[in-house]
Amino acid sequence: MYIGSLSKPQSNVKIKITYYKRGTTHKMPPDGILNDYNSSNGLLSKPVFWNWNSVLETGVDIHMSFSQKCFIDNVFIKQSKDSVIKSVSVLYKGKNGNYMKAGKYEPKTDGFLEQRDINVLVALSCDSIIIRLESCLKNIVLEELDVFGSTFDGTVIYPIPNKIEYKSGNKHMAVPKIIIANLEDDDVFFAANLLKEKTSKYYSLVMQKEYHNSNNAFIIRKCNHSVLGNIPSEKYEVHSNNGSVEILASDRSGLIYGVEAVLQMIDDDKIMECQVTDSPYMPLRGVHLGLPPREEIPFFYRLIRYLLVPMHINTIFLQITAGMRFDSHPEINEAWRNAVKKSDSGEWPKLHHSDMIAGGKVLEKTEVADLIEYARSYGIEVIPEIQSLSHVQYITLAHPELAETSGTPQETLAVDKRSTDQPPNTFYHHSYCPSNEECYKLIFELIDEIIEVVCPTKYVHMGHDECYQIGICPKCKNKEPADLFAIHVRRIYEYLKKKNLKMMIWGDMLQNTTRYKTSPAIDKIPKDIILLDFIWYFSLNHDIEDHLLNHGFQVAFGNLYSSHFPRFENRIRKKGIIGGEISTWCRLDEKVLGQKGKLYDMIYTANALWSDKYDSNMRCSYEKIISNLMPKIRSNLQSVMSPSLDKSVKREILHLPTPYKKPSPELVEAINSAQPIVLRGITFDTSNIQQIPPGNKIIIREVGNIESIIFLHGASQSISIVPSSSLEKIGCYTISYRDGTSQEIPIEYGVCIASWNKRALEPMKMEYYRHVGYSGTYFADPYVEARTPSGDYATLYGFEWINTSHKEITSIECYTCSNAESDIILAGAIGIRCSKKCY
Repeated sequence: MYIGSLSKPQSNVKIKITYYKRGTTHKMPPDGILNDYNSSNGLLSKPVFWNWNSVLETGVDIHMSFSQKCFIDNVFIKQSKDSVIKSVSVLYKGKNGNYMKAGKYEPKTDGFLEQRDINVLVALSCDSIIIRLESCLKNIVLEELDVFGSTFDGTVIYPIPNKIEYKSGNKHMAVPKIIIANLEDDDVFFAANLLKEKTSKYYSLVMQKEYHNSNNAFIIRKCNHSVLGNIPSEKYEVHSNNGSVEILASDRSGLIYGVEAVLQMIDDDKIMECQVTDSPYMPLRGVHLGLPPREEIPFFYRLIRYLLVPMHINTIFLQITAGMRFDSHPEINEAWRNAVKKSDSGEWPKLHHSDMIAGGKVLEKTEVADLIEYARSYGIEVIPEIQSLSHVQYITLAHPELAETSGTPQETLAVDKRSTDQPPNTFYHHSYCPSNEECYKLIFELIDEIIEVVCPTKYVHMGHDECYQIGICPKCKNKEPADLFAIHVRRIYEYLKKKNLKMMIWGDMLQNTTRYKTSPAIDKIPKDIILLDFIWYFSLNHDIEDHLLNHGFQVAFGNLYSSHFPRFENRIRKKGIIGGEISTWCRLDEKVLGQKGKLYDMIYTANALWSDKYDSNMRCSYEKIISNLMPKIRSNLQSVMSPSLDKSVKREILHLPTPYKKPSPELVEAINSAQPIVLRGITFDTSNIQQIPPGNKIIIREVGNIESIIFLHGASQSISIVPSSSLEKIGCYTISYRDGTSQEIPIEYGVCIASWNKRALEPMKMEYYRHVGYSGTYFADPYVEARTPSGDYATLYGFEWINTSHKEITSIECYTCSNAESDIILAGAIGIRCSKKCY
């Protein structure tokens, strides 16, 4: 596996370059080379140029052939300040052998490209490309030329390891059937058992104690150093050769990460001979979650085991609010439940984040303690978030006498949600009074109860964000808001310090912005408080964390949404930055997390926090890896084996009826010219691709005993997504069974289907979508990623429905809702046949 510049020797890709006159077979080498200038990197050792009277108004085709098939992420061109290009296109060879546009970079108007750096997105696998430079009676001078992409001819491990060294010839060996480990060591035993359990569907590994003969075995060892050097916390090594696989680490987390790497190395009863050394880039790699609803506790466990752990997430910020039973203040739980009930019924305004915390209910302490114990067993630290000072509606509902209020009703601010988060409804008291001693008495009692259950080892997160109401009550109105804020922070800090615990808070109230009144408090609170900076998305053009760092604080990026976070590589390397966390701010269940793009964001961002090799310019390569991982991750999170992952079952084409409406000719041509659409050995039949308008349906007959069906579909056009609203149902599949019953499968835009003419997995970059930047990235997989003749994207999604009833199917109806804003495009379907009757 290699990701990066394909011009570098370590890519093992040889690139042959030939220059032609645009659109012809007439060779057109550069008119000259600038010998007094050296290219810093890429495919040009020195800049090359074509005089204007050579290229005129035609241009140059740069043909590149690669020694092996590569995934081309993007093409980079740097032209000199004296160069002007009309446009740049990248062409690839389609199924019919003709070259088609894969990507393009054109001026925004009818002008020319005078900017020096030009980056063309490609996102396709190919063994040759043409870079077409359109000329405009100007000199063309290329200072740099490079192709960025990836090769997946070896083991693919994600998050990307520091280093993988392969044996010559990419040799494979049989998967060992024995695990040798010191079973008396709890950490080693846990890792060994994890390997045994996670391979149990395919192998029956036997665990044995260490002995002198370790051939043909998995060997799991705990040690502080190896022949390669010291092994600090979380670092791991994997040595796979001569029939054995050795996993080395100094702690439980490292051993677990080593096991997860090995699991990705196994393919078709073989494992590649290689050596992996890996360690984390950032010490803090977290997710921010609310307590799960009681019915979603099993999913919480699966989320840890099958996503957070494989992605090397080491911290959960667990927001408690009133979602855990308080023995010292049962009135808080009661008031919380009552408010949620009235909020859900519409009697009261929406209670901020009520569904995020235990689904609006209350968990018992034993249930919360079990969640913590399970997470910690996998090496994940759990930091409780206890909302204090602000976002304390859960307290003021039960104790309105503690609220920070002027006594005069306030209107809820109407804000521009494109650039500002909506403040909580002022029907609820958002803050309590920092000058009221009773507030401290109560919050200290809640801290005691939560600490007793969670048992944090180092930190407690104490909130303090978005403190809109401060300095307005009779006790506070003559005091400076910054002083009030600092006094409260110091009181909580000292209380935690007596318990040998350190403090974290959100950093927004310390930022020097006009919307907050408390920024001077930054010089009045202890410097060893960790600040989580989340309002970076209100200042996308500025590194606002510098204000916090320059005042001597350590900072982690909060709400670290990789869909929107700019300049990541430069910002994460700053002294004082310790990592980041991905926030969910929604109910903890698979459907909600999936449709809001949170699960995808966890997977993508985990690599950025773990790997020092992360490069934001290689987004498409990471997307390709994640796309390959997602079906198995989804299967594990759902605790239902996806039949399509079983290579032993039979796969057959389900034939669509003759279409009465064909989709866009551009889409049809893109599909016909794309590489064969294959699902693990079965090619989709797209000859009857059809577009189903609102109020219409088609029926697939003669189905039979089917374990699952993969529908290849897309939407005819995009539909608006409102982050705080449910997503639109544009149609449904209705499954009719032999016994006369039926089942409806909703087709929801942004859940299992998206517009065909957008790039799959492309983030919704507008700031408005900052909390849901990866909508439509979880429940369906991009099966067709082609290009139209004009070079635009053409994407179709494979959505697998599993027949959990195991009943025989007579027919499948695909219906587009009469009020849908989009037609449904159904291109094909594949049935996964049972090896025996399902019913």
